[in-house]
Amino acid sequence: MRGGRPPKAEIGVSEDEVYEQKKPQRPVVFMDVHGVITHSSDKYHRTPEDVQLVSGAKTALEKLAKTHDILLFTNQPVAKGKIESEQHIVAAFTHILDKLPKGSVKAVYAATHSGLEGASPEHKEFETFVRSLGHASLPLHKMDGGIFLVPGKIARKPGTGMLIAAAHSHGIDLAKAFVIGDSKAKEGVAAQAAGIPARNVHIIRTDSGASLLQAVSKIQRQKK
Repeated sequence: MRGGRPPKAEIGVSEDEVYEQKKPQRPVVFMDVHGVITHSSDKYHRTPEDVQLVSGAKTALEKLAKTHDILLFTNQPVAKGKIESEQHIVAAFTHILDKLPKGSVKAVYAATHSGLEGASPEHKEFETFVRSLGHASLPLHKMDGGIFLVPGKIARKPGTGMLIAAAHSHGIDLAKAFVIGDSKAKEGVAAQAAGIPARNVHIIRTDSGASLLQAVSKIQRQKK
């Protein structure tokens, strides 16, 4: 390990990129996408025109990005038992990110398993698996634009795979992280199972920019 940096990754991420991922960061907020940033009915985003931001979402992210690092985490929609291709997922999030304040989102984590939602109690098994691999061999597919595809049933909310993988990839202390979502059964359960304190979990009304902005204000008022 040269110069104290982590060894070169085995998932197509350069040594410098791995080092950048491990730098200390500001407080982190994990934010859901569908129903929080984009309208819940708009799931596929095959073209830029398909992306319909929730009114007020852009303002909320711009405000939050001044004090916190924002990571998106989302279950990818399943159609007829199949997940969208990796190329489509990257294109869809590129469309979304292009409509958000530049640089407001640090990374995107997308669960690509096409089965039923993950069972949250499995998170310790997943964490043990990740620890056994080490930071250099995370079970992720890093795509262009800071988009990470997380395979496996445990990745899909309310499973904790995306949270655990992001924590290891970016050196995040989940006990100090925050979550914004619109589903107690998914984001709420995943956050609890991953060790994020209940006071740091904000479940908002679906498709409500006002509710999102309220959650952002509450997070910014919370003591660090």
